[in-house]
Amino acid sequence: MAPRQPVEDCLSHRGIGGQSAAGGPPPPVHLKGDTMHIFGIDKRTRTIKLATAAAVTATALTAGGVAVSANPAQAAVRSCSAGTPATQRPVLKYRDVGSCVTELQRRLISHGISVPGGADGSFGPGTVTAVKRFQQVRRLHVDGIVGQVTWSTLVGTASSGAGGTYRTTRCGNNGNKVLLVFDDASPSMRSYRNLVATAKANNIGIGVAPNGNAVRAGRADPAYARANGMLVVDHTYDHKDLTRLSSSQIQWEITQPYVRSNYVRPPYGAYNARVSSVLARNGKYNCMWNLDPRDWDGKSAWSAANYIVRNASAGSTVVVHLNHMGATASTLPYIKKGLANRGLTMCAPWSGPTREHMPPTYC
Repeated sequence: MAPRQPVEDCLSHRGIGGQSAAGGPPPPVHLKGDTMHIFGIDKRTRTIKLATAAAVTATALTAGGVAVSANPAQAAVRSCSAGTPATQRPVLKYRDVGSCVTELQRRLISHGISVPGGADGSFGPGTVTAVKRFQQVRRLHVDGIVGQVTWSTLVGTASSGAGGTYRTTRCGNNGNKVLLVFDDASPSMRSYRNLVATAKANNIGIGVAPNGNAVRAGRADPAYARANGMLVVDHTYDHKDLTRLSSSQIQWEITQPYVRSNYVRPPYGAYNARVSSVLARNGKYNCMWNLDPRDWDGKSAWSAANYIVRNASAGSTVVVHLNHMGATASTLPYIKKGLANRGLTMCAPWSGPTREHMPPTYC
């Protein structure tokens, strides 16, 4: 699990709760008897009756750039579930609590948006920040309020081949099928095309995740995979550990014009809050896995294939490699038959070409 991220300062609202336009601290508060004395506002002293102060604002605290009222009566309990249609979900805003807020936070996280505190069911400053970031990435109206448009975008809508919610460890495999995603670089263009053609001939939908430098060197062809209905994933340009790079370096690695995909697989499966943040800002899905046959670790392609047949389950997304098991394309029909004997089905290719900007679900 990626480490938690502190709330960013990008949403700072100046002048809230007595904060100065220059961003200074709010004026000191002194209580005396039944009155509240606030000093430092326009160089005057104002006396506010506590009853009036409670109705307007008791104490304003600033957390992550969002003013937090001390009056708990403003909070509302909102309830819904993962199965509630987007059109029937309540509007959510700052200070709301409940199962629907938890569902919102889980959706944000599944889209690669970091939520400080995780899915805790409380619409606090960190969730406001996360909602605004999601709205910005998806080019929605940025207000930090979750209405029907934001809900519909979070939940996902049907498209040619798919729709729904993105889950990081499933990489677009949101059903009960098995998806193989081959990353790194093929030994040659011939090997790469043979893998894609074999998958297509056997009605198997696979993911191919080449490095950008492999595409540039002529050892992978994203357009060929898309034309055959396969999922194309960007494995970055140089295959560097993104957690060791700066935000600007990560940005460069995932935006080079060779693979062109909104699905990104971080090399070595290494990512943290900074990587997740850069991916989210660029509208990228983090493509991970939940089954690893370790075909790269001195195993033969057939040994890795047997591991998949024995250990895969409904919803498995398998990490394999273009330069290891992927170089032996004949393992694909073997895996398909072996899984079928266990009652499992592999993903199928799209009937038409896939796209550079894919929906949350491939199969």
